[in-house]
Amino acid sequence: MKKATHATTPENLYHYTSLYHLRQILKDGRIRVTCSNLKEPVNLRVVNGSLISDTDDYKPVVWLSDKLDFMTAEDNGLKGSTVDKTECVLVIPFDATKYQRWNTWSKKNHMEAAWKNRLKQVAPGWPTWYVSEEEIPINDNVRIIIRPDLNLGQ
Repeated sequence: MKKATHATTPENLYHYTSLYHLRQILKDGRIRVTCSNLKEPVNLRVVNGSLISDTDDYKPVVWLSDKLDFMTAEDNGLKGSTVDKTECVLVIPFDATKYQRWNTWSKKNHMEAAWKNRLKQVAPGWPTWYVSEEEIPINDNVRIIIRPDLNLGQ
């Protein structure tokens, strides 16, 4: 049986984040690029509570998903952070000139196959991944959804 593919163009993409990071995103007016994981980490270490490596600055991206589902958001590789990156999501209208499927982008950028396979093993949601090589401005077209079980208004 052939595996299902994501051949259709999504209407929106989703950037999962924490409430802590959401405050900074709103203050900056943009979602900043971060480590692309295009290269396997070298000299991995903890600095000021953050895990960093010498390869973090290589072709940074904004990570996105074409799936809005708080229940399976951790499948996107969001585990292991000091903050809960499933607390909220920014809904971003899809633009084919700005956003690329991670699988296609990683091939185009010659990601090492063994490293790519390891990422896929720890993040079963990888078929939903998209990337942007540029920061994403927060404007009137971007909506924010807070995970319903957080009960922030009560």
